[in-house]
Amino acid sequence: MKVGLEIHQQLDTHKLFCSCPSLIRNDEPHGRIVRNLRAIAGELGDVDIAAQYEQMKGKDIIYEFYEDTNCLVELDEEPPHPLNKEALKIGLQVALLLNMEPVEEIHVMRKTVIDGSNPSGFQRTALIARNGYINTSKGKVRISSLCLEEDAARKISESEGKVVYRVDRLGIPLLEIRTEPDIKDPEHAKETAKLIGMVLRVCKVKRGIGTIRQDVNVSIPGGNRVEIKGAQDLRHLHLLVEKEGRRQEHILKISRELRKRGIKRVRGEVKKVSVKLFGRETFGVKLEGFKGLIGGGEFRIGKDFSAMAKNLGYQGVVHCDELPNYGLGKEEVKRIREELNCEDKDGFALIAADERGARKVLKEIVKRANQYIKGVPRDVRKANPDGTTSYLRPMPGEARMYPETDLEPVVISKEFLEEVKRNLPEHPKKILKRYEEWGIHRGVGEKLILSGKFKRFEKLVEKYEVRPTIVADLLLSLEHLLKKFELELKDEWLEKALKAIEEGKITKNLVPEFIYAISKGKEEEFLEELSQDLGEVIEEVLRENQELVSQGRIEKLVGLVLRRVRANPKVVYEIIKGRIKRS
Repeated sequence: MKVGLEIHQQLDTHKLFCSCPSLIRNDEPHGRIVRNLRAIAGELGDVDIAAQYEQMKGKDIIYEFYEDTNCLVELDEEPPHPLNKEALKIGLQVALLLNMEPVEEIHVMRKTVIDGSNPSGFQRTALIARNGYINTSKGKVRISSLCLEEDAARKISESEGKVVYRVDRLGIPLLEIRTEPDIKDPEHAKETAKLIGMVLRVCKVKRGIGTIRQDVNVSIPGGNRVEIKGAQDLRHLHLLVEKEGRRQEHILKISRELRKRGIKRVRGEVKKVSVKLFGRETFGVKLEGFKGLIGGGEFRIGKDFSAMAKNLGYQGVVHCDELPNYGLGKEEVKRIREELNCEDKDGFALIAADERGARKVLKEIVKRANQYIKGVPRDVRKANPDGTTSYLRPMPGEARMYPETDLEPVVISKEFLEEVKRNLPEHPKKILKRYEEWGIHRGVGEKLILSGKFKRFEKLVEKYEVRPTIVADLLLSLEHLLKKFELELKDEWLEKALKAIEEGKITKNLVPEFIYAISKGKEEEFLEELSQDLGEVIEEVLRENQELVSQGRIEKLVGLVLRRVRANPKVVYEIIKGRIKRS
């Protein structure tokens, strides 16, 4: 198996080619425009295959915008402004932390994208560094390129013949980090993504859902490179890689069986059939040799046939391996096979649609069937929550790139690069080494960095005489623990809790209840009640264990107290010590 990653991370600055804020909004937009996009030839005169596929959908694209936070650049009514220098500095910081070589001169390119996610029909992207690496537990993983590009518009909704995007996300600076296929297995992919993620988190990047996205490229021996888009959850990345490997193995098995059956090509003659599927006019196509190979199992290729139809705006694709069903009995299936001239091992696909749409969809299914004869198709696929994937579009080719003619090249001067180096953030491995010296487990340190809480952690450790392990645990767990009280953590509440721990008034385990008391304005009452309860328990333990008192076994008495009440052991020790001295 070979695996490569493409990691996309938003930067925390204004937009890349204008001064608009990088602000995601959910209030009512101020206006809308409608566009239709068409694929055009790239620099070499060829039209990209993925762009052609998107154009086939023929949808109206509606762009929503805000007059106070968007401008004409985003709507492609004004040329781009000069490249955002702050975004470039952050990008070069990431490059140096990943051992990469910055380019001497930046040339912005246009990448053809006509799925509607950009009103211009292209995305601006620029290579800023190359030839880096990151050390992992299974050796070096090379990093081939680092690009600075603009993020796409945000899809709001999609219906038949129409898709709605909002341009609030369009133009937010985005880093694209691409590795070589040096990743050896699913767990290695997860580790590599985590290590690169930590490098990004020490720089000025955005945080939260949707601000970082991982695309995964997977191939197995005899298979093909498949790109999986939108793997947002790092915890499930290994599952995605593992299942894609199994999916490709399944397709190779189908391909071998087709060749064994002597199938070299699916001719694909579309015919109208006499039966009606879902009560509508129905068309079908014979798929030579495919009987028993389309359905069944987790990775059935019939799912891809349906996804292709949906992408083109049509529903209702049915194939031979799921019949009799959908109101069609054995006699109807027999009649369909006769009308499509199917032999014993031939399969077929049906669609209930108008003739024009049916022919368009079935033609794509025939193309797909012919690809299965050869092996694993080169696809772009969408990550699903269960670790499986769905077909999106063909893999784009080189024809999609051409130069941006509205922007001059940007020279990276020695002075500019030296400024970047002077302000280079501390590398995650140095941060983790320091944390380990503080007694912080490596896994906890990684969570602090990946969550973006490591700077806050260090300030709190410096400010309060509380064990770093306690501070780390509270920072990482309190937000979850406070959900039972329906509270969102405030910095001032956390600081009050740490101050109370420092003074021996509460223990770590009591922090959620203490913060709840603070939120209700009952902080002093909580501490008084806690102190009173503790005093009563200590008195009871001393009365019941006079022999231990006379022997001066304070540690044993502390243990007995802590079995009955949650308290700071040091505080309990000092109280018992004082009581014994006075007795």
